[in-house]
Amino acid sequence: MTWYDIKLITLQKMFAVSGDRIVRDDVTLPYLAAMPYVCNEGLALLYTDERVSPIMFDEYEFRLDEKGAMLLPLYMASQLYKDEDAGLAAIYRNEFEVGREQFLRSGKSNVGAAKVVRLRG
Repeated sequence: MTWYDIKLITLQKMFAVSGDRIVRDDVTLPYLAAMPYVCNEGLALLYTDERVSPIMFDEYEFRLDEKGAMLLPLYMASQLYKDEDAGLAAIYRNEFEVGREQFLRSGKSNVGAAKVVRLRG
Protein backbone atom coordinates (compact mmCIF):
# COMPACT_ATOMS: atom_id res chain seq x y z
CA MET A 1 0.00 0.00 0.00
CA THR A 2 1.37 3.42 -0.91
CA TRP A 3 1.50 6.67 1.06
CA TYR A 4 -0.97 8.10 -1.45
CA ASP A 5 -3.39 5.23 -0.73
CA ILE A 6 -3.14 5.83 3.02
CA LYS A 7 -3.81 9.57 2.62
CA LEU A 8 -6.71 9.00 0.22
CA ILE A 9 -8.43 6.44 2.44
CA THR A 10 -7.99 8.71 5.46
CA LEU A 11 -9.56 11.67 3.64
CA GLN A 12 -12.40 9.47 2.42
CA LYS A 13 -13.14 8.38 6.00
CA MET A 14 -13.34 12.05 6.99
CA PHE A 15 -15.61 12.84 4.03
CA ALA A 16 -13.03 15.36 2.77
CA VAL A 17 -12.83 13.75 -0.68
CA SER A 18 -14.97 11.44 -2.73
CA GLY A 19 -13.77 9.23 -5.49
CA ASP A 20 -10.24 8.00 -6.05
CA ARG A 21 -8.37 11.30 -6.25
CA ILE A 22 -6.99 13.67 -3.63
CA VAL A 23 -8.02 17.23 -4.34
CA ARG A 24 -5.76 19.77 -2.65
CA ASP A 25 -7.99 22.58 -1.44
CA ASP A 26 -8.82 24.55 1.68
CA VAL A 27 -10.51 21.52 3.22
CA THR A 28 -7.81 18.91 2.58
CA LEU A 29 -4.58 20.93 2.91
CA PRO A 30 -4.62 21.21 6.73
CA TYR A 31 -5.31 17.47 7.03
CA LEU A 32 -2.58 16.59 4.53
CA ALA A 33 -0.07 18.76 6.39
CA ALA A 34 -0.76 16.93 9.66
CA MET A 35 -0.85 13.41 8.20
CA PRO A 36 2.86 12.48 8.41
CA TYR A 37 2.97 13.18 12.13
CA VAL A 38 -0.29 11.38 12.87
CA CYS A 39 0.75 8.47 10.67
CA ASN A 40 3.98 8.14 12.63
CA GLU A 41 1.98 7.93 15.85
CA GLY A 42 -0.04 5.09 14.32
CA LEU A 43 3.09 3.34 13.10
CA ALA A 44 4.60 3.56 16.58
CA LEU A 45 1.44 2.03 18.06
CA LEU A 46 1.84 -0.84 15.61
CA TYR A 47 5.39 -1.31 16.91
CA THR A 48 7.06 -0.83 13.57
CA ASP A 49 10.22 1.20 13.02
CA GLU A 50 8.87 2.55 9.74
CA ARG A 51 8.30 6.33 9.61
CA VAL A 52 7.09 8.86 7.05
CA SER A 53 8.18 12.47 6.61
CA PRO A 54 6.43 15.62 5.36
CA ILE A 55 8.32 15.29 2.07
CA MET A 56 7.53 11.62 1.51
CA PHE A 57 6.74 10.69 -2.08
CA ASP A 58 3.18 9.55 -2.74
CA GLU A 59 4.56 6.41 -4.40
CA TYR A 60 6.31 5.29 -1.22
CA GLU A 61 5.35 1.67 -0.58
CA PHE A 62 4.87 0.73 3.08
CA ARG A 63 6.78 -2.29 4.34
CA LEU A 64 3.85 -3.17 6.62
CA ASP A 65 1.69 -5.95 5.33
CA GLU A 66 -1.71 -5.00 3.92
CA LYS A 67 -3.59 -5.66 7.16
CA GLY A 68 -1.25 -3.45 9.16
CA ALA A 69 -1.28 -0.68 6.56
CA MET A 70 -5.09 -0.68 6.44
CA LEU A 71 -5.13 0.22 10.14
CA LEU A 72 -3.31 3.49 9.55
CA PRO A 73 -6.24 5.38 7.95
CA LEU A 74 -8.42 4.39 10.92
CA TYR A 75 -5.93 5.81 13.38
CA MET A 76 -5.24 8.90 11.30
CA ALA A 77 -8.93 9.68 10.77
CA SER A 78 -9.60 9.17 14.49
CA GLN A 79 -7.00 11.77 15.38
CA LEU A 80 -7.60 14.28 12.58
CA TYR A 81 -11.40 14.17 12.80
CA LYS A 82 -11.78 14.60 16.58
CA ASP A 83 -12.84 18.24 16.35
CA GLU A 84 -15.22 17.68 13.44
CA ASP A 85 -17.08 14.59 14.64
CA ALA A 86 -15.96 13.18 17.99
CA GLY A 87 -18.39 10.24 17.78
CA LEU A 88 -17.14 9.04 14.42
CA ALA A 89 -13.53 9.65 15.49
CA ALA A 90 -14.13 7.41 18.52
CA ILE A 91 -15.55 4.67 16.31
CA TYR A 92 -12.49 4.83 14.06
CA ARG A 93 -10.17 4.69 17.09
CA ASN A 94 -12.02 1.67 18.48
CA GLU A 95 -11.77 -0.09 15.11
CA PHE A 96 -8.05 0.71 15.04
CA GLU A 97 -7.53 -0.70 18.54
CA VAL A 98 -9.33 -3.95 17.72
CA GLY A 99 -7.35 -4.32 14.50
CA ARG A 100 -4.13 -3.40 16.28
CA GLU A 101 -4.60 -6.19 18.82
CA GLN A 102 -5.15 -8.70 16.02
CA PHE A 103 -2.16 -7.33 14.11
CA LEU A 104 0.16 -7.55 17.11
CA ARG A 105 -0.98 -11.09 17.85
CA SER A 106 -0.36 -12.10 14.23
CA GLY A 107 3.39 -11.60 14.72
CA LYS A 108 3.71 -9.23 11.73
CA SER A 109 4.86 -6.21 13.72
CA ASN A 110 8.35 -5.69 15.11
CA VAL A 111 7.12 -7.19 18.35
CA GLY A 112 7.04 -10.41 16.40
CA ALA A 113 5.27 -13.29 17.97
CA ALA A 114 6.01 -12.12 21.50
CA LYS A 115 4.10 -14.24 23.92
CA VAL A 116 2.33 -13.05 27.00
CA VAL A 117 3.19 -15.16 29.99
CA ARG A 118 0.58 -15.32 32.71
CA LEU A 119 1.69 -16.41 36.11
CA ARG A 120 -0.70 -18.20 38.35
CA GLY A 121 -0.31 -17.29 41.93
